[in-house]
Amino acid sequence: MKLKLRDWIGQAGLQWAIGVLMTWLISAGTVAASLTNSGDGWRRLGDGRWPLAAAGGAALTLAIRQVAATRKALRRSPIYDSSYPPCDPRFEIVRRINRYVVTEDGELHYSRHYRVRAMQDHLVSYADRFKWTGQDKDLKPQPGSNVVHVDINPTPLAGDPTWMTIFFDRSLNTGDEYEFEVCWPAMLDWQHSSPFLSSTTHDPTHRILFEVVIPQRLRRGRQAWLEVLRSVDAPHPFTTTDYEFDADGRLTIEHDRPKLYHCYRVRWQWSTDVEERRTAGR
Repeated sequence: MKLKLRDWIGQAGLQWAIGVLMTWLISAGTVAASLTNSGDGWRRLGDGRWPLAAAGGAALTLAIRQVAATRKALRRSPIYDSSYPPCDPRFEIVRRINRYVVTEDGELHYSRHYRVRAMQDHLVSYADRFKWTGQDKDLKPQPGSNVVHVDINPTPLAGDPTWMTIFFDRSLNTGDEYEFEVCWPAMLDWQHSSPFLSSTTHDPTHRILFEVVIPQRLRRGRQAWLEVLRSVDAPHPFTTTDYEFDADGRLTIEHDRPKLYHCYRVRWQWSTDVEERRTAGR
């Protein structure tokens, strides 16, 4: 019989609580015994003896548990260390909006809207990347509001994300906030693409929004999922949250204070007809 995660957590928590209680009882008894052997000074404390013993036992319990935790951490292999070096960002992302709209005419319109805060002086550009899973080859993002030019960096390997450098129409200094947008040309080959939309937190980010519009006839049901992953190609998400498209085929997901260096992916399912065309084109 498989043990559910919440049951395992409950049992582990119970075992931890029992361990702390037993350690405290032993510690309190040790303190009381030590003080009792100290003679008349202990007896003169009267009713204050046992609270003092309890407090001493609690302090000794915390010390013992801390020593045990420290020893366990020292024994832990470094291959389990998942921490990253300190972050020294050029920008904070105040808000990032990813818009994915499939029209009734069969065109996909995709754009990204940013509001950033400069963390250094004399910043004139922002670097980001994208990866298209369809068959269109020359998808170059175009300048939107407050953008003068977008440079595409050549991708060294097929299937790798494409990096782009977005140039502002002014220079930013520390503390300046700036809004801008990049837009992709209308995509006709979306039916050969994978059904997801993602955003990775390369910079400290305050808020991510996903705005998706897909007609009902092109989707299988109304359900969608927000997945938090190590990277967009990770085999399993850390967490999954359920969402639903509304009656008009719209889905809006807002996520505050996402974790740094994580991927946030919105996933849905294409209808049977779209899925058949997608797999036939592979």
